[in-house]
Amino acid sequence: MPFPIHLNSPVRNSDMGGMSVDGAMPSNGHLGAILYGPSAVNQIRMEESRSLFSEFRKLDPDWAVVEHNTADLRNPKRLANFAEAYRSLRDIHNYGARFISPMAWNGSRGIFSSQAGFVSYTALRDSPLEEAIKTFMISHANLPRRSRLWTFGAGEHADGDSWLPSGSTQGQLAPGKFTLSTVRGAQGSLESPDDIAFQPASYQAIVIKITEPETVTEIGVEGQTSNGAWVTLVATTELSRLQRVSAGLMLPLAGQYADTEFKRIRFNWKAAGGKPMILERIAFYAK
Repeated sequence: MPFPIHLNSPVRNSDMGGMSVDGAMPSNGHLGAILYGPSAVNQIRMEESRSLFSEFRKLDPDWAVVEHNTADLRNPKRLANFAEAYRSLRDIHNYGARFISPMAWNGSRGIFSSQAGFVSYTALRDSPLEEAIKTFMISHANLPRRSRLWTFGAGEHADGDSWLPSGSTQGQLAPGKFTLSTVRGAQGSLESPDDIAFQPASYQAIVIKITEPETVTEIGVEGQTSNGAWVTLVATTELSRLQRVSAGLMLPLAGQYADTEFKRIRFNWKAAGGKPMILERIAFYAK
């Protein structure tokens, strides 16, 4: 049954601690969530259109995960895989959580998964979740609080991170690389995930890492408002005029829409020649 959101929501027969999302918010303090299995990867049914993490962010932008494991309580023998761990950490971070506190017990290591009595949801050491955490800590090191990052996978896992090529653009994934092909001189486009609640005033710039920047001649950014309209956030700019830093190309954010909240953004670019653009990461760099 759908997870309850409001104080007056009908009681559900799910593992939600006997309370709704609203009911879990303290009068003095912040929302702390205990997440396992499907809830840890933001994949449980909700009574409204927003996802679980979206509801958390809406209720308390400073929410946190006080207990976490991607293993499912209903299947204690199965260790969750690296892809589930990667997506869980990515979404928890990008929806603004302040911290994650993993559930771990020294006596329940992943190397003991074939032994009698093994319980996956108390296992962290020697597990895919531990590997994902180590990778996450390296990729996100030195990012300012409230920054967001999409790396298109990690290790041997390739992931589109819910970014979608649009128009005539074709995409192909490999771990940490999103290859985007379009006709020479034609416009390429890539749309972000929905429900990103992106407010330009909160960020210094969008930073994109392209393996070979010279495969594009110009690039710009649009944002989609709640009514579906697309507006310009970063005017189309020639590659030679963009600042290059070690993390990639800087797309500065400024203009009349600084305080507007956008549900989605879209990159538009022109290909320089026959080679595709290979995108390694996208970051919203917070102030």
